[in-house]
Amino acid sequence: MLRKGNRSLLMTACICCVVCLLATGGYAAEITGAFGYTFGEELVEQDILTRRQGMGPHDIVPKKKAGTVKTVQAYIAPKTNTIFALEGINTFPTMEQCTKMVTMITFFLGKKYADVVDLKENIGDGAAKSGVKLSDTDTGKIVMVTCTDSAVESKLSIRYGDVALTEQALTDWKKAGSSIEPENGLSL
Repeated sequence: MLRKGNRSLLMTACICCVVCLLATGGYAAEITGAFGYTFGEELVEQDILTRRQGMGPHDIVPKKKAGTVKTVQAYIAPKTNTIFALEGINTFPTMEQCTKMVTMITFFLGKKYADVVDLKENIGDGAAKSGVKLSDTDTGKIVMVTCTDSAVESKLSIRYGDVALTEQALTDWKKAGSSIEPENGLSL
């Protein structure tokens, strides 16, 4: 049984949740990027923490913090350094904890992008990999929220991408002589 002070605290928390849900449902957002970056924006050198070869992923400084991720990465096109995909990463001790976070994030992203997302797909086998892909097929933008389990930990990934910019960047990287390796982990 809850004591009077705890009931009041619980009621306040519930009211805050409802207000937040109503606030996010009050406007429609488009998928244009993430973490303060937009697709097609040039990634400048001072935003790069760790530069990797080719398209990346390059560890970057988030312009807008996201409490659910610890590392933010960007994939870039050759010559122009324009961003075509962004990813936020975190780890959890168990797959169960990670998939709970996927459920929560997917719920909020579903509310935020309710007016533009026209396709929702489950990803993975539900055991070693589990997640959801939200797509705006009109603009070719996607958000994928996934958990991948390993022997050590479970990895949460929130990947935002622009399909047309990704296809163009991959073509440009191949023309530039870079091999596109599967270990880059880029899939949209």
